[in-house]
Amino acid sequence: MRDHSVGSSVHARRVPRAESADTLRAFLISVVLLLVAVWLFLAGWVLDYPPGDPTSDARLTEILVCVLVFLTAATRLVRTPGIPSEPLLIAAGAWLVGAPFAPGYGDTSMTEAARFNDVASGGLIVLLALVSLAALPVARSRTSPAA
Repeated sequence: MRDHSVGSSVHARRVPRAESADTLRAFLISVVLLLVAVWLFLAGWVLDYPPGDPTSDARLTEILVCVLVFLTAATRLVRTPGIPSEPLLIAAGAWLVGAPFAPGYGDTSMTEAARFNDVASGGLIVLLALVSLAALPVARSRTSPAA
């Protein structure tokens, strides 16, 4: 039996409200990033990209970014987000936003859905990474020991 008297050394750890808000924010951002990655994987079928060459670049780009974002978001769920993951997400999102404007990226009217999807999804990835990166110094300053 445990002794739960006043002098007992068994105490529940109380999590400060700010720390739990930071954890919740990081969790929500990671979940949304996972959803974006799943969407990028399914987008070619859901948006019914035409088969063949005009959308092959879009499909390849979406799959590569999908894998990168999915692995990064899954890693963020099991560890505290840090500086290395955010620039990686920003680069992946920027690549997705910029890819439709590269020469030869399926320059036909059939690729309009792919173009819009890439710009919107990439923009969301960049936005989420920037929000997470902006919150990192605040979270770190709360948890760092006072000098």
